[in-house]
Amino acid sequence: MRYLFNWLVATVLALGVLSAHAASSQPEADTQVAAVDWKSFERKADRITLWMTQSYDETVTLAHGYYPHRSLRMQYLIACSERTYAIAQWLLTDAANGAGQVVWHASLEDPPFLPIAAGSFEGAVLHAACSLEAPPELAKRSAPPVPDSSPLLN
Repeated sequence: MRYLFNWLVATVLALGVLSAHAASSQPEADTQVAAVDWKSFERKADRITLWMTQSYDETVTLAHGYYPHRSLRMQYLIACSERTYAIAQWLLTDAANGAGQVVWHASLEDPPFLPIAAGSFEGAVLHAACSLEAPPELAKRSAPPVPDSSPLLN
């Protein structure tokens, strides 16, 4: 019973963070970088684990001004053949690109897998990740951020 309660609380918190980000009064233009951390890529048979980082130009908050942060990091679990994903961990940090102090963190031991919507960020990540046995060597190296004027961002 305790496990079910913990799972329910963690799920509600995760949905709250994600919906608060979606409903935030901050315009999407504040997003500076949204990128997959290919160095975190791990593949075991049909399952992939990797982290995604979303970074902002300025400090943003969740609804009602809670948890001021400059970046959001989420650990994705991807089931390639089922075309589903789960978010196992997510954290907010007070500096860009996932650096700085953690201002909020949550995780699930056994997160629920959800279908991937066509045209979504998760769909693009699934397609790229499931096409690889391992990330390219270049992706494992540190690289400077993509400038705002880059055609990769358009």
